[in-house]
Amino acid sequence: MEEFVYHGMFDEQGLPITYFRSDAWPMVPDGAVELTEDQWREFIYHSGLRRWDGEKPVEYVPPAPEPIPVTEVTMRQAKIQLSRAGILTQADAAIQSMPGQQGEEARIEWQYATTLRRAHPLVDALGSQLGLSVEQIDELFEAAALID
Repeated sequence: MEEFVYHGMFDEQGLPITYFRSDAWPMVPDGAVELTEDQWREFIYHSGLRRWDGEKPVEYVPPAPEPIPVTEVTMRQAKIQLSRAGILTQADAAIQSMPGQQGEEARIEWQYATTLRRAHPLVDALGSQLGLSVEQIDELFEAAALID
C-alpha cells in the first residue's frame, strides 16, 4: 500500500485553509505544514472544529454567530409585547395624541397595518414619546418576534 504525505495550510489563528496529499499535489506551496495521516484525518473528520496549534490539531469552538436583528413583526405580536411590557395603553394614547396629517396616518397604520417594520418612522417616533432607547425598542422587537 502506498504511503501518502499530507500537508495543510493554516491561517493566523491556526484554522485550516486547504490540504494537500502527495498523490494529488506533488508540489506543495511554501508555508504548508507536514501532517501525519492521523492529524490529517482529525481535520477532515472534524471539519471546522479543529485548529493547528503549531504542533498538532486542537479542539476549536467557533464563536456563536451574531444574532440576526428582527426587522419586522406582525402588528399583533407588537401589541402583545407592548402589553406584556406594560406600555400598550401609553402607546395607544401616544398614537391618538399625534397631531395633523402625520397623526392621522399614524392612527391608520396603528389600526390597519398587518406588520410593523423596525425601520418605519412611526416606531422611532413612538419610542421617543414613550422614552424608550434604541436598544429597548430592539429588545421589544426581539421579544415580539418570539410570540406565536
